[in-house]
Amino acid sequence: MEVIDIPYNVATGIQRSEKEGYVFKLSFEPRLSNHLGTFHAAVIFGLAEASSGAFLTDTFCDLADCTVPLLRNCSGKYKKPTANEIHARCRLRDPDQPFRQEMESRRRSTIAVIVEVFDSEDTAIFTGEYEWFVSMLP
Repeated sequence: MEVIDIPYNVATGIQRSEKEGYVFKLSFEPRLSNHLGTFHAAVIFGLAEASSGAFLTDTFCDLADCTVPLLRNCSGKYKKPTANEIHARCRLRDPDQPFRQEMESRRRSTIAVIVEVFDSEDTAIFTGEYEWFVSMLP
């Protein structure tokens, strides 16, 4: 199943971002708002989590069909509320980590993805780190 097709992601309306270097986007709708009329924190967190998973799938596409990723740990900081469209971009926390080698030798590994979420005015609204435990299918 594609990350974008996970029921929660479908329900929130997450879509592929057309902005270069970004993974997913989310348009603001009142049903996704909080008590201030801006994006609910859980929705922003969900966009970032989904983006981190899709980023891993895109980065390690040769492993996507033979592994099971599970979110192990996460942390984040909310910087500014917004009711504008939001976009998430991702990068590996440690691009030199021997993730692929560990997958080959131990059949499991962990890997961390840094996610930054920006609004349509390129204002940073959230930064998070998502650590994934990835294991090979039997």
